[in-house]
Amino acid sequence: AESRREAALLQKVEIARCTTNRVTVARLENRAQEVVDAAIRTALTNTHSKNAEARRQEMLEDIQNNAESQVSHAKGIARYQKELQLTKAEVTLHSSNLRMLQTSKRRNNLMSQRKAGQSTISQLQPYAGL
Repeated sequence: AESRREAALLQKVEIARCTTNRVTVARLENRAQEVVDAAIRTALTNTHSKNAEARRQEMLEDIQNNAESQVSHAKGIARYQKELQLTKAEVTLHSSNLRMLQTSKRRNNLMSQRKAGQSTISQLQPYAGL
């Protein structure tokens, strides 16, 4: 009887030890699963933030490139407008010089006609006889 009690007790101890081992293994598996899940979440978060940073960097580069092209375009327009203004000024100066030359020729013509004794009234008042 004593050996049966002892055998039953040993069997109960063995069953308890196996149960404890199974519970410990299950807990370790759950903990390992949690660690793996946390690592996956961390990797996904890092990937998302790296991708977001790359997109932000790309957007900033696009903005900078657009700004540079706009500045270049504006400088080209400014150069063209400056050249156009200089050309207009030269044309105006040339036109003014031409009018001055015509006026001085006309004045010299009138003066030479007066010296010669010819009448200059018709040239001074071209529409007076109408």
